[in-house]
Amino acid sequence: NDGALRHDVPKQALRAAFAPIDADASRERAAQLAGRRLPAPHDADALNAWCMTVPVCAVADLLGFDDTQLDDIAALVVDFVAALSPLSDDAALARASEAARQLLDRMTERVARTRAHDGSWVAAIQQAAGAAGWHASGALVANLVGLLSQTCEATAAWLGNVLVAWDGAVTESALAEPAALDAFVAEVGRFDSPVQNTRRFVASRTTIEGVTVDAGAAILVVLAAANRDPAVHRDPNRLLPGRAPGPNFGFGTGPHGCPGERIARAVTAGAFGAWLRAGSDVPRDKLVWDYRASTNVRMPKFGAAR
Repeated sequence: NDGALRHDVPKQALRAAFAPIDADASRERAAQLAGRRLPAPHDADALNAWCMTVPVCAVADLLGFDDTQLDDIAALVVDFVAALSPLSDDAALARASEAARQLLDRMTERVARTRAHDGSWVAAIQQAAGAAGWHASGALVANLVGLLSQTCEATAAWLGNVLVAWDGAVTESALAEPAALDAFVAEVGRFDSPVQNTRRFVASRTTIEGVTVDAGAAILVVLAAANRDPAVHRDPNRLLPGRAPGPNFGFGTGPHGCPGERIARAVTAGAFGAWLRAGSDVPRDKLVWDYRASTNVRMPKFGAAR
């Protein structure tokens, strides 16, 4: 899907629309949404659902869906992304197909109701798309649905990994200030990358580092390994919340860099801040987790507390 029209122009439009978003305001709004949906004490299923749905609610809110729609949108996105697992059965695939249809319908309606210059994020994306020469309305709708689905997995994994790191590494007092909270979230994103892998497909026969690869070959890119590169990060195998800011290769780089990294970090920090302020009833060092089966994402699956 590379090329000017199918990749470069849409990515340029999304970057332009994302740039003015106030990350501090996004963090505070995410904290409000997360605080209203905090899981019941010692309910592992509710905690897992909270990690999955709060990021989607936050981004759907940014897109202009009203409060009464957010949980329904999040539930549809969860059904949709569940079918991305290679372990999906026929029932999951059927639910995902229906969820995709409903998401496309709702997003089409949301885009149609958006007025130019109304101050909404969707209006900003439409303006940026027009300025970049991206006039494919169906592709715009599909990309906005894709934004929600990517939020669900990547940001849910980031939030879960932050809870895992908090469980044994950092005291609440060290995270009292927003800047410290943001730095901790950013460092967890580097150290325990929510998105571990991606794939690239060779357009034409080429040679990379002395290895010849044919057109159509798939290359597995281990993004998590890049985040542990000692040439980029000092002492990369240690979680250091005070580390100087650096790149997070889990969100790609260059033309494939994800334009939503800043928003994902703000949403994660907001949700985690709500968790801390609520004073979770799960004692530190008592969380139990393993990891969901996934080809690309490192997402904790929490179990009953010890």
